[in-house]
Amino acid sequence: MAKNKQKKRKNTSKPMLIDETPGDETTGMDTSEVTINVAAVGSGIVKRSKGQRRAQRLRKEKAIEKALSLMDKTEEKSQKTQLKAVRVSAVKGLY
Repeated sequence: MAKNKQKKRKNTSKPMLIDETPGDETTGMDTSEVTINVAAVGSGIVKRSKGQRRAQRLRKEKAIEKALSLMDKTEEKSQKTQLKAVRVSAVKGLY
């Protein structure tokens, strides 16, 4: 026997009515209540997370340390390659 396939239903909702009456569109944004936390801007935004178990927190800290050490290694490698390129170009200039 053939299986009945459900047909896709078309969106039968009515379109929204948009009121196009000219209004006061040039009011702009109210900036009187905007405050900037200078400490948050300078140090980046620190988001407080839910309470974590000790094992989860340690795993996270270890991953962050590993990522930082990897970034340091790649930075050192790039500096070495740049220095090596300078040395090679200096030696080529001698001959």
